[in-house]
Amino acid sequence: MIAANKKLDHFPDETWKCYSNEGEDGCGKSNIYIRFGMISDLENKSIVDAFMTDEGVPDLGHRRWLIDPWLAHISFGRVDDYSQQVVGSAIKVNNEEQQNITNKDIVFVAYPFEIYPEELYNDEVMMSFTLIVDKVDKWKNSNVKFSGTAVAVKNPSNKIMKIKNLAYDNQGFGVPNNLRWYVEGIEKDVRYDVVVTNVLVNDVSRDYAYWFELK
Repeated sequence: MIAANKKLDHFPDETWKCYSNEGEDGCGKSNIYIRFGMISDLENKSIVDAFMTDEGVPDLGHRRWLIDPWLAHISFGRVDDYSQQVVGSAIKVNNEEQQNITNKDIVFVAYPFEIYPEELYNDEVMMSFTLIVDKVDKWKNSNVKFSGTAVAVKNPSNKIMKIKNLAYDNQGFGVPNNLRWYVEGIEKDVRYDVVVTNVLVNDVSRDYAYWFELK
């Protein structure tokens, strides 16, 4: 449907070419993608990478669905229309079944985290942090407040990197809490320490720390 109509919409209607109920459901429960021109050079990996970096998407909704620890099933589809030079693609991520993570050692989900592929980060990509407080009921993780939270990113010389556009929300894109920001000057093969302070969890302040290195 995306390729046939040459447009993206999570809520297509019956006026769309190639419309089907299944297609409408899929658009509403998937990360969706379109590309025009040079489609023969487009690798499937590049589409997935685009959802992960989520450049230009302020709420990082695509990434958050993909790195949701509760995500149980995922499917990828792609249609290439060579006559119109358009690619339509979707990754279905939203489903009724969820993974059981009660025995998993997951405290938070950070991006990037520890040794991370360099192609998944640049100065136009936001870093992000999502807290996992309740491993039984995903939606109870909305009781996390970042209104007074501060973030510091330090290099090996203990220099504090410049952070801008710190933002947060409790929307239900995957886990319903997310803190995100931009950092300038991150380099490959350098270990950075990240400290996230004053996160309110059930009105109790907590601090978190981790590291990352782009390889």
